[in-house]
Amino acid sequence: MDNTKISLLTATISVLTLMAAAFPVKALDVAIPVYVNIVKNQPGTGLAIRADKYSYQAVYRNNAFNDISMNFDVVQLNNAIFKYKMTILALDNMCDSETLTVKTTLDNFVIVKNDQLIDFTFNQSDDIGDFRNHQVLFTFPEITKKSYEQSCNGILAISIAEQL
Repeated sequence: MDNTKISLLTATISVLTLMAAAFPVKALDVAIPVYVNIVKNQPGTGLAIRADKYSYQAVYRNNAFNDISMNFDVVQLNNAIFKYKMTILALDNMCDSETLTVKTTLDNFVIVKNDQLIDFTFNQSDDIGDFRNHQVLFTFPEITKKSYEQSCNGILAISIAEQL
């Protein structure tokens, strides 16, 4: 495998803070920064990842955050790559050091850490090159408010490489 054709998408759902309220609250708007970091061994060759948005906001209502949908494209930067694969390198979510089960899907398929998804081809084109759009959806479980502050965070890391 040519390391110049590897891209890495990392989405981090960082600190969510929840506290019990002494009075009823209809909805609590909490900004959840989600960062997309792209790592390549050599910029400008092989594959690239682009996202339409780099920060997302979720609303905490009825003891859960609303879903977060993240779209990104895998772009072919030269015409030498015909298929690519994705590997789920990390998919971990925690609240106060306890595992938080967040249902995570990629293109409507549930994904877990170490999954390898193969046989992706490019099905669209623009002035940068051929590309394929993907959607990651995070569906949060109930997170009950406590009388103390809770700190929750998570990470999703996807490696994208040419499939030979």
